[in-house]
Amino acid sequence: MERNRLARQIIDTCLEMTRLGLNQGTAGNVSVRYQGGLLITPTGIPADC
Repeated sequence: MERNRLARQIIDTCLEMTRLGLNQGTAGNVSVRYQGGLLITPTGIPADC
């Protein structure tokens, strides 16, 4: 899967987790393995920014 598509899915996952009340404020991160590394949400930034 291409990087931009994975990044979009991470964003969508964060927004859905916030909508469901699973994340509050800047709590938690979402990550996915990609080509020997990770794509991960930044710390300290609300998902709805």
